[in-house]
Amino acid sequence: MRKLALSSLVALSLSGVAQAQNVLVYDHYSNVPNTNWFIPAAITTNPTGTTGGNVFMGGISLLAGVTGPTSLRGFDLSLVNSTGAAIPNTPGTTARLNFFIWNTIDTGTTSTVFSDLAGSGSVNLDLGARPTPLANNSVLFITAGATGPVGFPPLAGSPGVVFATPIAITDESIGFSFNWQLNTGPDGAFQNVNGLTTLITGSGATGAPTSVPPVVGTNGFALPNLGFFRSPDTSTDYAGNFNSTSSRSAGNNSGVMVRFYAIPEPTTLTLAAAAGAMVLRRKRKA
Repeated sequence: MRKLALSSLVALSLSGVAQAQNVLVYDHYSNVPNTNWFIPAAITTNPTGTTGGNVFMGGISLLAGVTGPTSLRGFDLSLVNSTGAAIPNTPGTTARLNFFIWNTIDTGTTSTVFSDLAGSGSVNLDLGARPTPLANNSVLFITAGATGPVGFPPLAGSPGVVFATPIAITDESIGFSFNWQLNTGPDGAFQNVNGLTTLITGSGATGAPTSVPPVVGTNGFALPNLGFFRSPDTSTDYAGNFNSTSSRSAGNNSGVMVRFYAIPEPTTLTLAAAAGAMVLRRKRKA
């Protein structure tokens, strides 16, 4: 793990969904100051013979307000370029995010920790359309939220990544895995790239201030350090899952910086509509 020295900071969205359609159920993102942003430590070799700097990152989220089966709409994440060079904005340069959401977690197993895949997919981010190259040691926040305070990610709003079809989950506990890949031209193939990853938070660096826990929901790792999964340890890490030895922490309250959004349940919508009607009646009386 090393501290991220930002050369640029940009927020963008791969979606356009109305805020009323989204319920924030996990947020270890919007309240994290840049003094607690970190790049996962690079690991340059793995059993598959390829290179990768923690190209798969994941964790366990206990979602707030979820008491049974529900549907996830999407999430907010980040893209970090710590490859050692700027990623050019030539036409066709594209980053691809592969994501996996799991229903069942077993951290005590000697094999892979996730099972019962709830859903997976990929979305593309056109880096060739950017006005400038994506500098080394810079981050893109993938979100539709409004600009937040200086030194913090954008606020919660609509998810930056919206699932093509909502992902049904069985209860409040989910496992997740994210993988960024790069295609540097229209005729190239998407590949894992050492240093193309996502932000984590923690207070593991010398002199770093104490980090903050999720503001919504709970990180599924043990207090006080919490934690995350990172690759590679075995080839199974490249299927959106992790070996049980792949867990790490980055000091106090560490974890992958991510926000998850769910589709409001009918009862939630009814209560929201009733509250809105009550406000309207009060305004009319006034």
